[in-house]
Amino acid sequence: MDIDEFLSQSLDDRRFSRAERKTLRLHLAEAPGAMERVDFWCSRAAQLAKKETDNGRERELITWLYEVTKALRIEITDGQKVESDVLFSPGDGPRRRIISLLRAARRTVDCCVFTITDNDIVTALIETHERGVAVRIISDDLKSQDRGSDIERLISVGLPVKLDASSAHMHHKFALFDGKTLLNGSYNWTRSAASSNQENILVTDDPVLVKGFARTFESLWAQFRLERRHGG
Repeated sequence: MDIDEFLSQSLDDRRFSRAERKTLRLHLAEAPGAMERVDFWCSRAAQLAKKETDNGRERELITWLYEVTKALRIEITDGQKVESDVLFSPGDGPRRRIISLLRAARRTVDCCVFTITDNDIVTALIETHERGVAVRIISDDLKSQDRGSDIERLISVGLPVKLDASSAHMHHKFALFDGKTLLNGSYNWTRSAASSNQENILVTDDPVLVKGFARTFESLWAQFRLERRHGG
């Protein structure tokens, strides 16, 4: 039985029991990619409930929908409280948060950022690398050639950097810290992002989101070429 069929059968009695919650969690764990599609399944549950709202039993339907959504969004974390934060620019908040996350990292930092020109962030990246943290960087090949780009500086001090080598852009702006914290948003790691642009970052330890972005990072890392030091 797939998740969609399970939800449809669960709706028959307008109840979402503890046993059904456990069964749903098993379906999510066993179905490939299901854990990364929680929003889809929440929407699907809402669609199923909406179809039944013409029979005068709306309160039971809403209760059923609430319990299913709670199971999908909360129970899959095994009780772990998810903490998230958002910051906006113009303003120095996003920039300070990036630097603080770099300084707090203890094992790994994986950065996948379109353009990197902010010298203070680059200094923090280098310091993190020199502390023995495994730092990896993916960036766009064309933007790495821009005036002010710090990609060559990062390569020159020994940080592993990969570029996309494509006519299309590697346009992501996200980073993962110790495999537990995700930073994502429109914010490029540039001075103009802090001083002038309307930008945002989201910082979260949601394990589902962290896992999805980590998978994408590893896929890109496997695809792109490793840059070498000049003369190396």
